[in-house]
Amino acid sequence: MIRQSVFAGSWYPNDPVLLGRLIERAKEPKEGAFTLFAVLPHAGLSYSAPGIAPFFGSFDRSVTRLLVIGPSHYAHVPADRIITAPFDSYETPLGSLEGFSLSGANPAHAPILQREHSIEMVLPFIADLEHPPKVSAALVNHFSSLKALDEMSDFLLEEDEDLSIIASSDFTHYGPRFGFSTLAEQEVKERDIQIARLLADGKIEETFSFFTTSRHTICGWASAALVANIAKRKGMKGEVAGYYTSNDIAGRDDGDFVAYATILWRQDGRVS
Repeated sequence: MIRQSVFAGSWYPNDPVLLGRLIERAKEPKEGAFTLFAVLPHAGLSYSAPGIAPFFGSFDRSVTRLLVIGPSHYAHVPADRIITAPFDSYETPLGSLEGFSLSGANPAHAPILQREHSIEMVLPFIADLEHPPKVSAALVNHFSSLKALDEMSDFLLEEDEDLSIIASSDFTHYGPRFGFSTLAEQEVKERDIQIARLLADGKIEETFSFFTTSRHTICGWASAALVANIAKRKGMKGEVAGYYTSNDIAGRDDGDFVAYATILWRQDGRVS
């Protein structure tokens, strides 16, 4: 079973040369420790590429399996559930990526993952690597409790102790267009950065409380909390490597924007 690149030609270039140039412009090669876990944005690549690129600028080339977990925008996923499908490969304009399957992968879920942009935006960056790892994708929308979050973390750690994971999550969607403008723009940005830092620091109870009791429009919070919890289990501390908005990219200020944060966990980011 093959997952097609359905957003090529709309959310990012279908032409391999143009796509390669877009990725090359966004790249930021980093020296030092390699990245293993991340929270990355999932907008169209003209917006999200600067937020995705830092992870791949220092990606651990020894990683053999990379899991991308995002929210489901187009189909209902029950609380405390992760859905995935047994794709043999993931197509991109830059070539095919070999797939692997998580336990419980269900062919019936393939159409849901096929039409989901939150898992597709990072795939061209993976395909651009000299030696791409095997890839799998999954969707999770909500956790009802910290216990449920811990249980799913256990499940993924049991799948593969050395699994590298990307959480696909945009941050606040702000303005009348999104029905969320009760806070001032600057307050929203400051709150976003605060939440990103809590995730990076592994303060799971505080972030979970915010996500489940506060009004917000962060898209992909469950996948972000999951990756942060797994990184904490491994004794790793992350860093907020970037934060910007769609207005920053477009050079405008029209009162509506989507915010994007990049959070990275590196091999030497051990909690002392």
